Amino acid sequence: MRSFLKKAWSTLTVAVLSVSALQADPFNDCDACCTPKVEPCYGYAYNPGVFIADCCGWYANIAYLYWKPNQEGISAGTLNNLIESPVGVTETEADSFDFLGTTDAKQVYPKFEWDSGFRIGIGYHLPCDSWSVGLEYTHYRTDTHTTFSSAFIDSLAGSSPTGISGSLFAPAYSAAFDSTDIFSQTQVAVEVDWRIQFNQLDLDFGREFYVARWMTLRPHAGLRALFINQNYNIQKNATGFNQFTVGTALTNSIGQTREAIKMHNDFKGVGLEGGLDMSFDLGCNLAFYSELGAGATFGRARVTQRTSATNQFGVTIITTTEPINYRITDNYDTILCNADMAFGLRWRQRVNCDESLLTVNFGYEEHIFFGYNRFRNIVGPSLQNVITNSPTGNLSFYGIVLSAAIDF
Repeated sequence: MRSFLKKAWSTLTVAVLSVSALQADPFNDCDACCTPKVEPCYGYAYNPGVFIADCCGWYANIAYLYWKPNQEGISAGTLNNLIESPVGVTETEADSFDFLGTTDAKQVYPKFEWDSGFRIGIGYHLPCDSWSVGLEYTHYRTDTHTTFSSAFIDSLAGSSPTGISGSLFAPAYSAAFDSTDIFSQTQVAVEVDWRIQFNQLDLDFGREFYVARWMTLRPHAGLRALFINQNYNIQKNATGFNQFTVGTALTNSIGQTREAIKMHNDFKGVGLEGGLDMSFDLGCNLAFYSELGAGATFGRARVTQRTSATNQFGVTIITTTEPINYRITDNYDTILCNADMAFGLRWRQRVNCDESLLTVNFGYEEHIFFGYNRFRNIVGPSLQNVITNSPTGNLSFYGIVLSAAIDF
């Protein structure tokens, strides 16, 4: 009996010491993998926070952004490669053709470019329980310049017409340039300038905590201020050789049409944001992280489109060279919704005698603002059919992010 009690007492003692050791350090077997130790305020009765020993303190972060933007639904026009035959083409009147078919046609968009931005933030871990509140500012701006041209030749006149050849540009957002009123020989040069400036300010409240030995979650929510300024300018120059009839004589002339279109699509507002971040340890201070978020911002949208044209139709029987100026303004209140997504690799290391936590992230992120495009197509020189709704399109930013954060 004494032998049994002695063995039982020894076994119970070992078990109690083992449990005590595990409670004192739940990651006691992780030192070989360099996993940061966690010392929360209230022990391990619930999911502990991630950060420093005294559970409060300041933190700061900085990020380098290498993004590429994309604005859907802002084609500058259609570039048509025409068939080399009179079949499919009907000459309805002087210098006006109805094209019943083309061999190829494509939409022409600005060539969006990669560019740099930054994100900076500062915050505070509230006393105990690892709740944190932070202010983060994101800035990004970029611009692009795109040029292209088209050249059109027709030879439908005479007893043996050979048809048409080349390409013809049919512009969008134009109040003066009508693609059906063309020269017999036309060259069109188009310059497209697009730029955008993005500023976002987030006041965020959340808590990062362990849900398993190797996994942390951080739900968060807060306020968001958003400022987006988009400029879109299109310059068109058309020159050509024109034929028209004066009395019984066929007269030739050369003319030119110039048109400048300047458009602005701006938004500013305040709203809500929130999301959930996840980190899964891979060992040796390395982790995989992912972030999903969304926002809804109520604000004011301002859309302005200006068209300035000279020498409308180039040369025809119309001889006026008075400039044409047209302006559309559309201001309204709206809610701009967006989705945020990011993933990549994270490295964490305690520094300063385990009093601070250094975090470095390298990954990919994308931000989509739904239905941001509000530009309207302006078709034809006649005000009877001047405005048509343009398809809305999403504005997005996507690319690489390299960030560092320090928790004091």
